[in-house]
Amino acid sequence: MAPPSRLDPAVMAEHLTIRHDATLVDVVDRFRRHHDLRLLAVLDDRRRPVGLLREVDVRELLFNPFGHALLRNPSFGSGMAQLIRPATLADHDTPLPDLLALHGDNGVVLTQQGAFFALLDPVQLLRMASRWHGDESALARARSQRVHSAANAFEAGIKALAADIGTACTAIGRVAAELDQRATATHDSAASVASAAHQTAVGMVDLEQRGRALALSIERITRDAGEALRLREQASAAVERTGTQVQSLSEVATTIEAMLALIRGLAKQTNFLALNAGIEAARAGAAGTGFAVVAGEVKSLARQTETAAGDIARRVDAVHALLGDVGHGQMAVQSAIAAIGQITTTIGTAVAAERDTTQAIAERVEEARGAGADIDARAGAIATAADSIGDRAGMLARLVDGLSGLSRQLQGRASELVSAVA
Repeated sequence: MAPPSRLDPAVMAEHLTIRHDATLVDVVDRFRRHHDLRLLAVLDDRRRPVGLLREVDVRELLFNPFGHALLRNPSFGSGMAQLIRPATLADHDTPLPDLLALHGDNGVVLTQQGAFFALLDPVQLLRMASRWHGDESALARARSQRVHSAANAFEAGIKALAADIGTACTAIGRVAAELDQRATATHDSAASVASAAHQTAVGMVDLEQRGRALALSIERITRDAGEALRLREQASAAVERTGTQVQSLSEVATTIEAMLALIRGLAKQTNFLALNAGIEAARAGAAGTGFAVVAGEVKSLARQTETAAGDIARRVDAVHALLGDVGHGQMAVQSAIAAIGQITTTIGTAVAAERDTTQAIAERVEEARGAGADIDARAGAIATAADSIGDRAGMLARLVDGLSGLSRQLQGRASELVSAVA
C-alpha cells in the first residue's frame, strides 16, 4: 500500500463519514447529494469506525413501496442500526496487496491510531490495484531491461575476465616452467659449486698441512743456519790459528836454512838442534809431522852431516813450497769461509722472511679452508632451496591448471546464468 501522502484526497473526505446517531433521513440525504457515493463509514463520538452503510441497502429501502412511509415513521426513521454492516478495518500504512486480500464487497476502512483515516470502496480498491499493477509492470519491465543489460555486461565481463585469467594462466605457466628449469639449472650449478668447494676445502687442508710442515722445515733450516754460522766462526778461528802456525813453520824453515851452513861445523850440536826441531814439530801439531820426520832423520844421521845437510836443504825447499801451498790454501779456505758466512747470513735472512711468509700463507690457507667449508654449506643450502623452488614451481603449474579449469567453469556458469536470467 502506498503511504497516506499518495492516497487520493477523495477517500479521506468528510462526506464519507456519518455519526452513529444520525437518522435514516440524514443517510438518504447524504447518498442523494453525492451520487457517486457507495459506502458511508459510521463513526462513534471519538471518530472510531463502528460499521458501514451501503448505498445499495438504502436504495432497497427507497424502492420499497412502504419506504417513504417507513422513513416518516418516527420509530423506524430515527435510527439506522438495522442497516449498519460490519466494517473491515486496517491501519493506514497497510500494504496494498494485504488490503486487496482483506477487502470484500464492503471495502476497507483505514484508521490511524484507532480513528478514521480513509474509506476505500471496492471500485477505488480496484483502481488502486490497477494502478499498482501497472506501476509494478512498468517497474518489472524496467527491472528486466536493467537485469538484461546487466546480464549482458556481466557475461561480457566474465568472458573478458576468463580470457584475462586464461592469458594470465598461460603466462604463469610459462613462468612456472622457466622457474622449474632455472631451479634445475641452479640445483646442478649449486651441486657443481658444492663439489668444487668440497674439493677446494680438501685441497686447502692438504695445502695447510704442507705449509705448516714447510714452516717447520724452514724453522729447522733457520736453526741449522745459525749452527752453521757458529761453526763457520769456529772454522775461521781455527784457520787463523793455522795461519799463525804456518807462519811459524815458515820462520822455522828459514831458520833451518840459516842453520844448515852451520850443520857441517856444528855436528856436535846436532842432538840439540834435533831436540829443538822435535819441540817445534810438536808445537806445529799435525802440520809439523814432516818436520818431525826431518828432525828424526837429523838425529839418526847426525854422523852423516854432509850427506844429510844436502838432503835437509832439499827437504827445507820442499817445506817452503809446501808452506806456500798451505798459505795459499789457507787464504782460499778463509775466502771460502767468508763467502760461506755471507751466504749463510743471506740464507738466514731469506729463511726468516720466508718463515714469516709461510706462516702468513698457512694462516690465509686456513681462512680459505674455512671459507671453502662455508661455500660448501651455502652451496648445499642453495641446492636445497633450488629443489624447494622446483617443487613450488610444479605446484604453481598445477594451480595454474586448476585455475584454468575454474576459469572455464566460471565462463560456463556465467553463460548459464545469463541464459536463465534472459
